[in-house]
Amino acid sequence: MSRSIASPARPISTAAVLLAAALVGTAVGGTPARAEAPGGGSAAAAPSVAPDPDSLTQPGGELNSVSAIVLTDEGAEVITRTAAPAELDAVTAELEALPGAIEVAVDVPVALAADPLRSQQWGLTDLGIDRLPVGAPDGTGVVVAVLDTGVMAGHEDLSGRVLCGQGADFALDAATADPAGDGCVDPNGHGTHVAAQISAVTGNAAGIDGISNATVLPVRVLDAAGNGTSGTVVQGITYAVDNGADVINMSLAGPYSAAYDAAVQYAVDHGVVVVAAAGNNRQTGNAVNYPAASPGAIAVAATDGSRVSASFSYRGPTNLVSAPGVDIISAQTGGGYAYMSGTSMAAPYVAGILARYRQAHPGSSPAQVRAAVAATANDLETPGRDSSTGHGLIDVYELLASAAPGAPASVTAQPGVGSATVYWTPAADNGSPVSSYRITISPGGTSVTHAGAGPAVLYGLAPGVAHSFTVTATNWAGTGPASPASASVVPLYADGVRRYVTKVYGDLFQRTPDAIGLNDWTSSLTRGTPYGAVANGITYSREFRSRLITGSYQRYLSRVPDAPGLEGWLTEMDRGLHIEQMQAGFISSMEFYLQSGANDRQWVANLYRTVLKRPAAPSEVDFWSAQIRAGASHRGVALGFLYSTEYLQSVVDGYYRTLLQRGIDPSGISTWVTAIQRGARDEEIIAFIVSSAEYRMKV
Repeated sequence: MSRSIASPARPISTAAVLLAAALVGTAVGGTPARAEAPGGGSAAAAPSVAPDPDSLTQPGGELNSVSAIVLTDEGAEVITRTAAPAELDAVTAELEALPGAIEVAVDVPVALAADPLRSQQWGLTDLGIDRLPVGAPDGTGVVVAVLDTGVMAGHEDLSGRVLCGQGADFALDAATADPAGDGCVDPNGHGTHVAAQISAVTGNAAGIDGISNATVLPVRVLDAAGNGTSGTVVQGITYAVDNGADVINMSLAGPYSAAYDAAVQYAVDHGVVVVAAAGNNRQTGNAVNYPAASPGAIAVAATDGSRVSASFSYRGPTNLVSAPGVDIISAQTGGGYAYMSGTSMAAPYVAGILARYRQAHPGSSPAQVRAAVAATANDLETPGRDSSTGHGLIDVYELLASAAPGAPASVTAQPGVGSATVYWTPAADNGSPVSSYRITISPGGTSVTHAGAGPAVLYGLAPGVAHSFTVTATNWAGTGPASPASASVVPLYADGVRRYVTKVYGDLFQRTPDAIGLNDWTSSLTRGTPYGAVANGITYSREFRSRLITGSYQRYLSRVPDAPGLEGWLTEMDRGLHIEQMQAGFISSMEFYLQSGANDRQWVANLYRTVLKRPAAPSEVDFWSAQIRAGASHRGVALGFLYSTEYLQSVVDGYYRTLLQRGIDPSGISTWVTAIQRGARDEEIIAFIVSSAEYRMKV
């Protein structure tokens, strides 16, 4: 049965305005001979292709290595030696001489079994997919909602990719066509074709390659004939937003309804990227189509194999970008594959590419995604943005790999005691948040990594020697160009105790001490106050705890605290709250939950990314999601992560690397991790390090 949903936060009209041209690419049912597609194109069944027994693809480039299987007392061992082409014979002879060698051969390439129809997917090549390096984001973990005629989840190329348990059916024939109401039927075929373009399994020796490895959320809004209303589509949009979609694809079009604008805005306000087909009516009036033309949507035009606008593709100012949309092969209902043409085929390519982008940049807003798409598209036809292709042909390689930060600007420095404080204007992040800055010191060429946007205090500089500095920024895509060098500064001399206090301030506060603080702490140490007492006084200070609190806000909420929030947490820490307990409050907050994608699985995945700094294995996401469903609280799960040995080992090791410039030995890290788990505070550990003889020797 079909599902009903509650009204969204903003009122959205669901008036039933019929979609005059609901499908923007023709679907095929069964195995037709040929069926007319919009714009004069056609949909045709693809020939059956049996897997070639020799279909192992060979990667590009030469393989210059030789391997030997050698029998030893412990069993067989494979020894591989690299060699230039001219050296292969000599290296082979060398390996043959090894005791126990039973087989020696020049290595030959091997790869995943190629999907047999990949060679017919000209669109993937045009989109730059073959240029992506191994390990590039593939959209894994990202949810793309397909609002269409349904999705045949049982197709061989969609195995494991469709969330039937979370799907929905709002189509006019839902009661008869889809009794389960999960959107996992497709009596038309159009939606299955679209879904496989987005996420067909790659490397399974069957059919085609999808543009991504995203997960498909099936939301049926069009009936078996491919028709629907603005009401069914709006229900589908709001349902997708409320049920975990990161990207929405709509290969459908019709006349204007204010409900479209409101629904698309609802999606954008919740951080969901909306992709829609521009329409196939250039030769039949070229009227503007919705929801593609709704503000905030990414309207996708179609190109052909010659990289020009398809003859049927809508032409108008709302087109943002284009993608291949002529003779596109993909899955069809009932099994097998078929060719189809239309902007319906262009839109899912863009949706799949944006799934990859959102995996790489999970915090990117819909506006940032639009800007990145526009900035990296390959310009076509008329120079600059044009009505036929928008900003041009979307390019997955350029979108993912060409977003390194710009160069930081206005680099200046102020001298300190054996140190310098370096300031700069943050670099443009080009759509991907800057993860770190690197300051290079001249003379010497030594580089120091700094997590924040500055300023950075650099120690160990030779007093009396002029130094200058350059800064680079790094994000997911790489490291950007270096800034111009700062003007030279000359670090100052100081006595030992004053240098110690200055270094502690630099390491913990990222600033030089004011005169009062420097004199007070120097006097205390001179009078015989233990270094540990001074260090504890500094690490328990409100200024240092403010840095701990602010750093936690930035790490988990991507913002700085407001004044009342900061004061409130300082008060709680004065009363005994530990930093891990405070961070658990951030992670279990609604703010963090919404940033994660507003569902438990994405919350768990984000927990792994932000706390453990690694991706979660599917089994780990399954485990913790099940724990939450069984009644575990989000705060309890967060505390488990924050007090886990894995996390605390990285924290303590980070303290040692930052303050002592070395990693901690295994016995030491075990001692400190156990101490924190039993109630020790991070401030105590930091104070112990900065009061140690090893630290003081570095002054």
